[in-house]
Amino acid sequence: MSLTTGAVSAFVGGRDVKHPVLQVIDIKRIEANSAAGTKERFRLVVSDGQYYQKAMLSTQLNGLISAQQLKTNSIVTLTEYICNDVQGRRIVIILSLQINQSNSAKIGNPQNIETANQNSSAATMAPGNQVKMEQPRVHQQPQVNQQSYGGGYQGNGPVVRQQHMTKPMQGGQGMSNNMHILPIRALNPYQNKWTIKGRVTSKAGIRTWDKGPNNQGKLFSCEIVDAEGTELRMTFFRDAVDKYYEMLQQDKVFTFSGGQVKMANKQYNTTNNDYEVTFGGNAEVYPVENDNTIAKISLNPVPIASLDPGSMTHADILGVVSEHSEIQEFTSKAGRPLTKVDLTIADNSGSSVRVAFWGDKGREIHEKLSNAPPNQIIGVKNCKISDYNGCSLSTMNTSNIFIDPELPQTSVVRQWLSGGGLSGVQSKSQSAGGGGNRGPKGVQDRHTTKSLTEYRLGTGEKPDYVDIKGTITYIKRENMWYPACPEEGVNKKVVQQPDGSWFCEQTNKSYPHCEYRYIMSCVVSDSSGSQWVTCFNETGQQLLGRSADDLARLKEENESLFDQALMEANFSEYIFTLRVKEEMNNDETRLRCSMIRCTPIDWTTENRQLIAAIENFA
Repeated sequence: MSLTTGAVSAFVGGRDVKHPVLQVIDIKRIEANSAAGTKERFRLVVSDGQYYQKAMLSTQLNGLISAQQLKTNSIVTLTEYICNDVQGRRIVIILSLQINQSNSAKIGNPQNIETANQNSSAATMAPGNQVKMEQPRVHQQPQVNQQSYGGGYQGNGPVVRQQHMTKPMQGGQGMSNNMHILPIRALNPYQNKWTIKGRVTSKAGIRTWDKGPNNQGKLFSCEIVDAEGTELRMTFFRDAVDKYYEMLQQDKVFTFSGGQVKMANKQYNTTNNDYEVTFGGNAEVYPVENDNTIAKISLNPVPIASLDPGSMTHADILGVVSEHSEIQEFTSKAGRPLTKVDLTIADNSGSSVRVAFWGDKGREIHEKLSNAPPNQIIGVKNCKISDYNGCSLSTMNTSNIFIDPELPQTSVVRQWLSGGGLSGVQSKSQSAGGGGNRGPKGVQDRHTTKSLTEYRLGTGEKPDYVDIKGTITYIKRENMWYPACPEEGVNKKVVQQPDGSWFCEQTNKSYPHCEYRYIMSCVVSDSSGSQWVTCFNETGQQLLGRSADDLARLKEENESLFDQALMEANFSEYIFTLRVKEEMNNDETRLRCSMIRCTPIDWTTENRQLIAAIENFA
């Protein structure tokens, strides 16, 4: 199969090529960021037989490489792509492609187009092989027999459609009336300028942080959906909060530009998108009036019978309300007032599940159900899945509630209900067995590392304090201590002077020596997962059995004995009391856990409590 000679030169020159045929001559894997829950990516080198250049593969196409359908020397047709300037280089972002031939020999002896340009030997297209240039930059591909991948492309028509907006929109002062709208699924971190359009499906409240005079700010997050049904989480920081928080109302449509695209942090991002967007002072948001191209209901319900806390973290559901509780008001262990309403929801999969509606969402759904006939059909978007009481769900700030939504699934559930479907329902949630206290029940009302995020601990104005039974599985050996003022009760960091003394700003004194104090990081693990925890001086001494001064001296004198001391502290089991609080770090939200104390386990007492808990559960 012939390659589209001159296509690479056209890419670099800023010209467009209609569905070019290229050869993939190299594939390089870029490691995933496991801490942020992001996917691995692949960087390709594509050739037209004359020149080659770098390209990035959309993460939705990663499966082609793992399935060995896309290999080195494969010949492909680019059915969707975007060319972007990244740090002075032209990069091709492949959104969708069609594999023409998986196994092929390398065609030609292509040269690096960047080297060719640097030598001022501009590439020209061979006579008779000129490629067709046209706008826009995201192209249209007629249907062929080969298999297409990515973008959900079916048949004729534009693969990625950039909507051309020529009419001014209300409130659009300073906004171009000649705007190209990019589908959300075409966004990627390598684009500099873009405009997307979407309907706001949820908006969280404003959150603030204050970590000193140079690290203060506020933020809020919202989620949108576009005409193709693609979701996106967006976070606005500082000045953008003041400018757009009141403007962005749920169910309204807006255009967005001036943000930064980055890999989604799956610890907090529950959309099905691999990317998310942050906005600062350069954000531009404009309302779009009377736009019916984007559905008002964005719901992808899963059968309740398929809910699995072991493999799923979030889900949308749609079903019949078979039971609902009264409004429950109580106080958390951290002293925060809480409000909750429990609903039991069943669907045509023959199963039901208990859903906890927190705060204003609980009051809202209670009022609506109290004034409506029984067995209302409701949809809930973005529920948190927990293994508490077998399987249960709870709403979050980004959850949406739809009463009798206009969806095909609603008719199916209604028909199932009219046929007596509720009579044979099996519950996935065990009996709660008591009052409305938040969190898992068990020995001394302990939590697990997994339940710290499941129950949204640390998200209030004040920190939460919890007990966890766990094991130290790793101690970070770097930066385990800091030099502190030796005066009793001061504990402030001191700075070594040129003469070897140590100066403390708080006492305004110099000292011949300092006192090292622990500020170390370790991993606490239990049966549900693991969590990074910060230990300070008292708990550090208890875990390691020696002072930070002694351990620092040991590291300097004999590093092998130092490593042995850390190993001896590993795999010790304690009851940990943790302080849990969400904090901002580099404009990202992190769950920070600090160890208040660690208590050795008294196994006689522990076994008595476990037996009593089992008997109460039975």
